[in-house]
Amino acid sequence: MIMNKIKRAIALTMAAVMLMSITGCHKKIEKIDEEDVIAALEDVLGLEEGEDSDDETEHYTVVRNSTGRDCSIVVNVDREDGSYDISYIIYEDEDFAQRHFEYYYEYYTDPAIYREFDYLIDYKDGEWGYIVKDLDGVLLAVYYVDDMMITVDSRSENNNEKVKVFLSELGLPLLE
Repeated sequence: MIMNKIKRAIALTMAAVMLMSITGCHKKIEKIDEEDVIAALEDVLGLEEGEDSDDETEHYTVVRNSTGRDCSIVVNVDREDGSYDISYIIYEDEDFAQRHFEYYYEYYTDPAIYREFDYLIDYKDGEWGYIVKDLDGVLLAVYYVDDMMITVDSRSENNNEKVKVFLSELGLPLLE
């Protein structure tokens, strides 16, 4: 009788600890300001603002008031040792940002794809969400909050580490 109570108490404690560890893995993300993204691009990745026609230097481009978007920051770095693309978008309409994220979410949570890879996914319908995939030297990440979307596609181990530091600087969750 006492032994059953002890076993039950231990089982309940273990279940509670496991539940806390599972829920602790998911992190609500906050909207990131344009200035913070630019600071991280410059400080962490060593990029400077440039023009789309500036092919000889690694740079980021800021586009304001394009159709459907208040602001876009685009990075496309192509090196012999690999490439990476980063985009930061503030949409005029929060619904469009949500639909754009849901496109990624539906694709990556498809059972045929989801079971194959190691992911970090969380989504609070209509508020925020993220998807992070790291597979065989390819880092893909999508972060969404309100009207903001950040996407990352990095295709080399060297660049992946730099991009992870960039995302970490912004306080965004990553796979361990």
